[in-house]
Amino acid sequence: FPSHDICIVELLGRDSEESWRDFFEGVGLRVYSILDFDTVFKKFYSIKGKKLRSNMNTFQEEYDDFIREHPDCIERIENEYLNNIYILKKGDLEFYTKTEKSLESVIKFCESLNTALDEEPLNEIRDILRRICQD
Repeated sequence: FPSHDICIVELLGRDSEESWRDFFEGVGLRVYSILDFDTVFKKFYSIKGKKLRSNMNTFQEEYDDFIREHPDCIERIENEYLNNIYILKKGDLEFYTKTEKSLESVIKFCESLNTALDEEPLNEIRDILRRICQD
């Protein structure tokens, strides 16, 4: 990926994304958000407080059930790309990166992007980063 000056902000809660976006856009910065899948519950379906279990055995079953019940979900996620909002289609960032839930882990992952993106689950992150870097 080409070199870019990028600032990463830890949101500390799903509900703060819009406030941070408004703040940074208000000072003239271009903002891109990469959000965990559980964002869709409130953003698209007004379901408050729902979260898929982090246990991988039950997560996949719950995820599949949700997608079956909401067949428009993936299309709605992709429509958000026009707003520079990228909601991960398969779970949370830690699932993709196989790291712990912390800003430091995300930064370390980003620093190793060239070697870390060979696995299939990470193709979505590679695509998101390409879209951001091309903009």
